[in-house]
Amino acid sequence: MRSGIAPVRAMRSEMQQQRERLAQGYAAREAGDHATALAHFVDASGVGPDFHPARIAAAEALVALGRPEEAELLLRAVLEEAPNDLGALLGLSEIARLAQDLSGCLTLARQAMQAHPDAPAAVLQATRALLEVDAPEAALAILRPFGAANGWPAVLRAREGEILRHAGRWQESRAALDAATDADLSLFVQRVLLHLTVHELDAAARLVDQPLGQTRLARAYGHHLRGQVAEARWRLDDAARHYRAAIAEDRTLAWPHTELARVCLMQFDLEGFRRHQDAALQLDTTPQLRRRQRLRVTGTHLGQIWDEFRADTALGARVAACMALDPAMRVSALRGVLREEPDTLAPSLLLLIALRQSGQLDRARPAAGTAIPRRIVQFWAGDLPDDVAALMDSWRQLHPGWEYCHFDLAGAGEWLSAHAPADVLRAYVRAGLAAQKADIFRLAYLQTAGGVWADADDRCIAPLDGLLAPGVRLLGWQEHFGSLGNNFLAAAAGHPALARALALATGAVNRGDADMPWLATGPGALSRALAQEIAADAATLDGLRVLERGEAARLAVFHCFAAYKRTARHWLRAASTRSDTA
Repeated sequence: MRSGIAPVRAMRSEMQQQRERLAQGYAAREAGDHATALAHFVDASGVGPDFHPARIAAAEALVALGRPEEAELLLRAVLEEAPNDLGALLGLSEIARLAQDLSGCLTLARQAMQAHPDAPAAVLQATRALLEVDAPEAALAILRPFGAANGWPAVLRAREGEILRHAGRWQESRAALDAATDADLSLFVQRVLLHLTVHELDAAARLVDQPLGQTRLARAYGHHLRGQVAEARWRLDDAARHYRAAIAEDRTLAWPHTELARVCLMQFDLEGFRRHQDAALQLDTTPQLRRRQRLRVTGTHLGQIWDEFRADTALGARVAACMALDPAMRVSALRGVLREEPDTLAPSLLLLIALRQSGQLDRARPAAGTAIPRRIVQFWAGDLPDDVAALMDSWRQLHPGWEYCHFDLAGAGEWLSAHAPADVLRAYVRAGLAAQKADIFRLAYLQTAGGVWADADDRCIAPLDGLLAPGVRLLGWQEHFGSLGNNFLAAAAGHPALARALALATGAVNRGDADMPWLATGPGALSRALAQEIAADAATLDGLRVLERGEAARLAVFHCFAAYKRTARHWLRAASTRSDTA
């Protein structure tokens, strides 16, 4: 009898050691030390079902460390022993999602759902993938039957609210989130994001004043959301303070650094931007998961704007002095800088931010002149995919009494031949990217004929009639970092800011400038032109209405997913392949 006691004790001791190593690994992971966590999980690993949790945890640590190939090998080894292991299936599905293999991601998530019909995690993974490809109905078709059959756990109500919010179905999103009474972090986050999305800033502020929980992640989320509310109110000092607090809670998270980098740029803190953007890129393992190298700071969209900001050190000193002033005085000072240095990006964007902070963009002062025509104008180069066609048709459906104009590549060229100067047509022909051709045609058409331009990847969700009030001659919206977006833009014919923007864009293309499209012909050019006009004549503000992001979101869902965006046809992908990796 005694001869059997020693092996049993040894087995119990080994299992106890495994549990201790697992606990140490989980503790290291909670502290954000993925390398130490990996070492503990590897020590706790072995062959057989008892060791699957340690191997799956090790794979998760490898993903966090940017080593997806090794993680995939570990997870597939688990599946060889247990073909339907939930953790392994979802781990592989997440690796596929991060690598932008949405088909593989969904296949694995659906296998997990079939093998584990009562597991919310499998449903969450499948719906997350469908959300990324803008397939809300498909996601809801999976989510809602499962939720109804399982008493709607809080995380599923949160996902339902998220899906509906992304689809622009605000009231349904609100009803879904209100249907849950649990004190759950995911629900809390989605409620705040919904308020922010539709510009209910007071409601969002009241919500984020409540405690979220005592975990490190909950505290980091709390600071992050408070930063989001402050930033939506253009209180950039407060936003930076909250983002720094989120970083202090968890220095392994990339997203607070990303948010803080953007705020630093809007405050003309160029060193702060570089430091936090670089930290975000170091912490973000997504490039490795997509089999790419890490991005350089200047390989990101904001990084290229930062590079433009720091190009002129003498101008930088003058702009920095302006930033020490209160917003109203800053407007006057930046106008002075722009009168002397008109075609410069930093004072242009910072002027538009200061105008917002000082309340001068909150409502339009009526202006005399021609009204904005009730005409929707859209453009698509090449064969029109079904998903893009459906987005474009949303504008026509919600404006049945309006004129509708849809131009293709040839049609836009013919219109320019008939109505635009030769240098504009030459730039349109020379532009290498379809997005730049659209930029030039947009400016030329609106400046000549007027109307409402809507990009092909935007979905309209509300009529625009109430916005085109008498006295409004230029209508746009302000992007996240201060610029004037050009995807949705309405103007009366002959607006001077559009004439100037067209001159900037055509000049850049005809000279062969190497600037990114955003700067050369897109929102960067439009923002510089508007700022130059305001600097030259404050009366440019008359008839100008610039919507906040949340106000614009009530009208349309911008930048919807379409299949072409996963190809080089999308301007941001095409532009980023030139110099984005190191």
